[in-house]
Amino acid sequence: MFVYLVMMLIISGAASILISEVIFEQGSVGADLGVLAVLAGFVWSIVSVIVIYRYFLRPKKKPRWKFLTTPKAEQLGDVCMFLNVICLQILWSSLDCEREFSGNDDLDPPGQTR
Repeated sequence: MFVYLVMMLIISGAASILISEVIFEQGSVGADLGVLAVLAGFVWSIVSVIVIYRYFLRPKKKPRWKFLTTPKAEQLGDVCMFLNVICLQILWSSLDCEREFSGNDDLDPPGQTR
């Protein structure tokens, strides 16, 4: 579980930094929100790890809601975990592509020619 937490912290930090670089110009007033985004990403990662960990624990008492004992609740949990993995893959792929394309200064923006 520790490895999953570290991976989530790294990916959320990288995603927050990349997204804040895209949205805000360097040195602008809004650039300070990037630190807040990184901290929010860390908090979200910790909450996500706790939820995933608790999903795999065997319950010690009956659930509060009857819905949690139905097969629909199991399917909902599986869908949420699947979406979590897909979002992580999208973030990791965008981070990987950013590294490959960041050194190509000779590319023209869309719609512009030399």
